[in-house]
Amino acid sequence: MSDKQTQQILWVDCPNCKTKTAWNKDNAFRPFCSQRCRDADFIQWANEEHVMEGQSSYDDVMSDDISNPLT
Repeated sequence: MSDKQTQQILWVDCPNCKTKTAWNKDNAFRPFCSQRCRDADFIQWANEEHVMEGQSSYDDVMSDDISNPLT
């Protein structure tokens, strides 16, 4: 691999284990370093260990509860 190709690789920390991993087409799991880390992250989201901040007033609203302005 030439120096030019090496310099073009972006290295990022895996969101799960913090290992440096290449952000390129050769890494099918990007931004994760492996299938294991990608799966672990998914499980954490599914168990609601990760959450996104937002307006809690909309958390329990179902689509049927929202009035349709077009009707």
